[in-house]
Amino acid sequence: EAASYLALIDGLLISGGDFDIDPSFYGEERIPQCAASKPDRTLMEFALYRGASKRGMPVLGVCGGHQVINVAHKGSLYQDIPSQTPTAARHSQRPIPPTKPSHTVRLAKGSSLEKIAGTGTLKVNSTHHQGVKGIGKGVTVEGVAPDGMIEAISVSPPSGSWVVGVQWHPEALYPTDEPSRKLFARFVAEARRYKRKSG
Repeated sequence: EAASYLALIDGLLISGGDFDIDPSFYGEERIPQCAASKPDRTLMEFALYRGASKRGMPVLGVCGGHQVINVAHKGSLYQDIPSQTPTAARHSQRPIPPTKPSHTVRLAKGSSLEKIAGTGTLKVNSTHHQGVKGIGKGVTVEGVAPDGMIEAISVSPPSGSWVVGVQWHPEALYPTDEPSRKLFARFVAEARRYKRKSG
């Protein structure tokens, strides 16, 4: 049914969902710290993402959506950052609300996100226990946390579409954070460009 949904939209935003991508999707056995999965939703997200990429439709992945993009390109994830990377910083900021930033992200010089944000460093929130481990084929790292955890990626599909994934939640920072507003403005601009091109 992915094609019928994609026919209705001009841009695809893959959100988070407070669940884990099943490790079988990236060829690993589940560890005890891996939380509940929703395989049907993940399969649908893969179908939507691949269909959007084929059409040249812009895609923005947020948190779990960022991870979906990487896994869709044969990348892998840390199933649980605290147990698999003990030297990493704490990436779940509770009880600090997600409307407040908790760490920085350094953006790659010359990256698309640096150009969008107009700065090389962002202050972001952090509400996840999984993260990108192995980079997918054709995926570019756009930003990292101080502990080296990958926080932003981009993809340049053959269709030439705009594809960006961020591990944090810009929708929660949006009211007070200019880079978050710029990110969504760019996504909307890309969707409008796609609509004009596709007629």
